[in-house]
Amino acid sequence: MIMRTGDPSEAAQIGSRAMAGLDRVRSHRLADHLRDLWTTTADHKRLDEVAELRDRIESLVATH
Repeated sequence: MIMRTGDPSEAAQIGSRAMAGLDRVRSHRLADHLRDLWTTTADHKRLDEVAELRDRIESLVATH
């Protein structure tokens, strides 16, 4: 995963593009994966792109 081994900003941009168009998460499995991603991003949460991705993840899984 790029977040762990490469450029966290690039990884956050890829993640944000992948979630574009989602208004909510209906799958428990997807919600679990997004929560794992949210946890993985913790070390880089001060980067703007990562903070935005974390906010997006929170809003998507909040209703699940």
